Amino acid sequence: MNLLNTTFEKDINNVVKIINGNKLKSKTILITGGTGLIGKMLIFSLMKFNQENNANIKIITTTRNKKNALELFDDFKNSKLFSIIEQDITKKFDINQLPEKINYIIHAAANTSSKDMAHKPLKMIQSVFGGTKNILEVAKETKTEKFIYLSSMEVYGTTSSSDGVISEKFYGKIDLNSSRSSYPEAKRLAELLVLSYGKEYGFETITLRPTQVIGSGVRYNDPRVFAEFTRQALENNKIVMKTEGKTVRSYIYITDMITAILHCICCINESGIYNVSNEQITISIAEMAKIIAGIVGNVKIVNSSNVRDRVICSRITDDSFK
Repeated sequence: MNLLNTTFEKDINNVVKIINGNKLKSKTILITGGTGLIGKMLIFSLMKFNQENNANIKIITTTRNKKNALELFDDFKNSKLFSIIEQDITKKFDINQLPEKINYIIHAAANTSSKDMAHKPLKMIQSVFGGTKNILEVAKETKTEKFIYLSSMEVYGTTSSSDGVISEKFYGKIDLNSSRSSYPEAKRLAELLVLSYGKEYGFETITLRPTQVIGSGVRYNDPRVFAEFTRQALENNKIVMKTEGKTVRSYIYITDMITAILHCICCINESGIYNVSNEQITISIAEMAKIIAGIVGNVKIVNSSNVRDRVICSRITDDSFK
């Protein structure tokens, strides 16, 4: 499957430029969630670095659907440096499928289904906590040097503008009467599990709490709001707002996220927890809708409470909605 459109390829090249070959040369890296946005960019970037620098970095990725992964990574089907393991991470790994030594593990697999959070909380907890535990067992058995866990800003729970900039030591409010809290609470517990495994079994652990990651490589059917707005704009020349869009979110571009992960592997030599964000990309849902409408052009933004196309703004010219 050829994903190398202009933007995606340009992003890969930008990542390759910053890879520290000395730290990664001849290392073995396990990446869970390889077909996801982050895992995919990591794999393409590292494999391109291999091709250009003869770095001998061995990459193993896990997936629930090997057929889809083989199609996605068809460019590497003949490479001895790349392998795919079909694995449900909520199930125990067959350690015999893996090499005796894995230098680095990047746990990027995640269930982010809003429906599961609300209606299948036990499934969500098992996926997040149980899946992380299974990967940590792999780290223990393969004498991993460093374990990178991709957590979420959702561990901070409910925040407000009065909280200011959120630091890693901030504790937000999570409603334990809501089944949707299964996700942030499971992420919190998984973070503690990661730290505990590293402490007891002697490997470095780094937990990253990214804001929402956007950029090239996002699936067309991605359920997140920025992708949904983009689809609506392209298909219908209309963006439907289900709320007033006052919620403010931070975003980070995919190459910045990959850079953060590689920096943690190559440059940080102690365990820790870090937020990954870009202060320059902090906007409300309404502002995002305006931006997307302006880029696509000739797009109306309407409020779903009045589906008779009450125009909030046309293109990106109306400032009254700020």
